[in-house]
Amino acid sequence: MVENNKDTVATTPSNPVVQAKSVKSYPYIVENKVIVHRVNKKSPLPTKDVGYNPADDYIYKIGSSFKAGTTKPLGLYVLTNEEQKNLMPHLIGISPTSPDYNKVVETYWNNISILVPASGLKLDCSIEHTSETESHPVNVEHYVIWKYCLKYSGVANTEEDIGKSNKINFVLWNEKEQMKKDLNIQRIKDEATVARIQMRDNKEKANAILYLFNKPVETDANVNMLVLAKLAEDEPVKFVGLSKDNDLLSKAFVQRAINNGILTQPPGSTLIGYEGNIIANNINDAVLFFKDSKNEVAKMTIEAKLQHIENGK
Repeated sequence: MVENNKDTVATTPSNPVVQAKSVKSYPYIVENKVIVHRVNKKSPLPTKDVGYNPADDYIYKIGSSFKAGTTKPLGLYVLTNEEQKNLMPHLIGISPTSPDYNKVVETYWNNISILVPASGLKLDCSIEHTSETESHPVNVEHYVIWKYCLKYSGVANTEEDIGKSNKINFVLWNEKEQMKKDLNIQRIKDEATVARIQMRDNKEKANAILYLFNKPVETDANVNMLVLAKLAEDEPVKFVGLSKDNDLLSKAFVQRAINNGILTQPPGSTLIGYEGNIIANNINDAVLFFKDSKNEVAKMTIEAKLQHIENGK
């Protein structure tokens, strides 16, 4: 008989599908490699501090900052209480039991100055797990800098956040997260390619995509397919979205009518008008307008005008 514990499960001939749970082997490391990159701005003065590389035009610094609404340094709030107690002694060289501990910690954060070279500041923020309940950063200084950057107003946590403030001079780049993004982009590009290939046998859908990208529809289908190939490569997210849109043909109808001056749309506006009246706030509303049976006559009139205009070209 097999003795059970929390990590193992008994297996018997009558229960062959039950398998033993995997037991983690300690220590193990969860990697988290981060690079702090400069955003495309330049500091007016170079520096000769430690870490200066003559090949760098300028050196950027991440400095001290106050927590909003307080006179206390931001750094006091970037770590948990447990992290403060366990990690800060490694950086300031004194114990939390020292009467000067709080003062020295505050001085550390008031004077923090982190150099970010042109090549980026590489940080190893990995965590080593030594038991089920115990873990610690592989590099304490790097980990603390990373936690500070996550809260610092001059550092964007992602590339998408860069434009949110003109105070942002740096951005965090995570190797694993970037790999996920790259894989997702490639997946979408592959999906766009498949959708584009399927359009070889669906001229109506292919033309609709071109209309909604505001591209001319040529009489030569091969030319149209080349344009679609470039669109699928350059704007795969929009391309896939349109290819899956159940209202694709209806939206293309509206766009064709706008392109030919039958429907009106002021420059820079989403409003759509017909015969002097605003009929929709945007193309989605216009689709609903023409789906309404009350507007069937208007739709048929526009279709007739489109055929006349497009056949005359």
